[in-house]
Amino acid sequence: MPEFDFIIPAWNGDMLHRALSMLTFQKDRSFRVCVMDLTDSGEAGAVAAEFEDRLPLRTERADASAGPLWKRCLDAAPAAEWVCFLRPDVTFTDKSLPRMRKCILDHPAYDVFHWNLAEPFRKYGLRVSPDKLFTHVFVDGGVAPLSSFVFRAQALRDAFDADPEAAGMDLSVILAAAKKNGIRTARWERIGYTAPAPATDPALVEKDVRARLAFFRWSERFFGEEYPLDVSDRLALFSKELARLYPSFSPDALKEDLYSFAVVSGPIRKMRAASALKAALKERQQTLQ
Repeated sequence: MPEFDFIIPAWNGDMLHRALSMLTFQKDRSFRVCVMDLTDSGEAGAVAAEFEDRLPLRTERADASAGPLWKRCLDAAPAAEWVCFLRPDVTFTDKSLPRMRKCILDHPAYDVFHWNLAEPFRKYGLRVSPDKLFTHVFVDGGVAPLSSFVFRAQALRDAFDADPEAAGMDLSVILAAAKKNGIRTARWERIGYTAPAPATDPALVEKDVRARLAFFRWSERFFGEEYPLDVSDRLALFSKELARLYPSFSPDALKEDLYSFAVVSGPIRKMRAASALKAALKERQQTLQ
């Protein structure tokens, strides 16, 4: 059977407790758990200790700011063949893990597998390419929680070695690992997903938006000339995110400014949307000062 590890990044004890409790109800117990304690007080280590007699687990202390999170998590985990970065936003059934193991055995060419999300979220196809996943999230309004994916550990390491920045964001982790062979969905299985509440604190909103913009810049390099969206759609996405930072400007007004920048910078066809975004963002910051 495929060797399987759950890696749990723990920012607080309550979330870790929910994730570990879910694993104790799994009938398939042929897995290991690595808890990455990211709390300031070591709270996660104390919570993990409560489960040491029920789960095969280990705890690692980690500095939350010391390099790309998912690469550090992978480096600290046991040398399993398959890994899942588990957070309590997903809920497995007792059949989830056996069905995933069977899917992995039936389709050995894939490096990334996915559990289907239960309704009301849109279902994935059986085979999903990186560009289709990108479109699913940013055009169709779908979701791609990292915990609903299972990765061949070596494929992740190779992707992170080739592009360390890919380890910094959830969706970039998925895309980088799936670049070669795409994603296979475990048939018939549905797992639950609870979407996080939207951030309302201004500092958290800014952090979230800047992370999303960083992902867009990374995606320009990742897809290159084969970018899944045309310039107009890309500018619409960027404008929507910028409007969250600057609520006094509408997305349409921001998009118009970005278009203006594209026109004076050269042919739209060859314009790199990330460069336009960076310049427009700087201009807006100066305007608001």
